[in-house]
Amino acid sequence: MHVEVATSIGGEVHRYANDVEGHTALVAALAGQPVALIAMEATGGYEAELACSLQVAGLPVAVINPRPEPETLRRPWDDWQRRIDSML
Repeated sequence: MHVEVATSIGGEVHRYANDVEGHTALVAALAGQPVALIAMEATGGYEAELACSLQVAGLPVAVINPRPEPETLRRPWDDWQRRIDSML
């Protein structure tokens, strides 16, 4: 298993092993960099050890759940747009 890391929008993507050695390499690569937030997608627990490693290193981490938005956050025109899209 591995993790892919992009350090900026449109920037290079780096690949690290999702094990202790890979976590250590990632922490070393981020050392001294201006990190505002590390956002990680929740992947069924595969992200947990890496998130902990980054937090122990003092880096700001947020694990984001990729589930769909709740009904209350939908825009009013979404249903209308879905009906139009389904007709095409």
